[in-house]
This record gives sequence, structure tokens and C-alpha cells, in this order.
Amino acid sequence: MPSDVQMLMGILNEQSEDFVVTDVLAMMPAWMTGRDRWSLERLIELRSGLDAQNQHVNFYVTDTGAIYQDFGPKGEYIPTGIEIQAARLLYSRPCKN
Repeated sequence: MPSDVQMLMGILNEQSEDFVVTDVLAMMPAWMTGRDRWSLERLIELRSGLDAQNQHVNFYVTDTGAIYQDFGPKGEYIPTGIEIQAARLLYSRPCKN
């Protein structure tokens, strides 16, 4: 179980024909989601880029459509199209058939 984005990236980079990551769940702290407790969220995308203040930020896109960031204003955060599109895609959930 990876504890941060760098560890997750290491696991994703180890994928092979015999080892495939099919799902990523993230434990989101209350300060990130604006909720009153930690929550488990299924990620459909994880992106890394800059926020409106040019600070490094990871964008966590969940299967509910919520987008959270790990730096700056807390709670559900919908970045501008430019921010999210300019952010480098680190993970994208594989399509399930």
C-alpha cells in the first residue's frame, strides 16, 4: 500500500504483463475534502501540475467527478480547464469492459 504519490508512481512503473494495477483507491484526509472525516475515494485520474498561484499540486479526480488538490485551498476544488489540462497525467484508471 503506497503512502504517497512517489511510491504509487514506483508501483505503476513496475507494471508488466504479469502485474497490472487495475484500480487505485486513495484515503483522503478531512482537510483535503472538506468533510468531517477521512474518506476512501476511487481515483479515475491523478495529475501533477501547477495551481493558479504556480505552486506544485497533485489533482485527484475521483469516480464521483470531484477534484481535490493536495496544496492550497482545501475542500472540493474544480481547477480551471487550463490547470487540469496542463497538468501531467500520472495515472488514469483503465477502462473496464
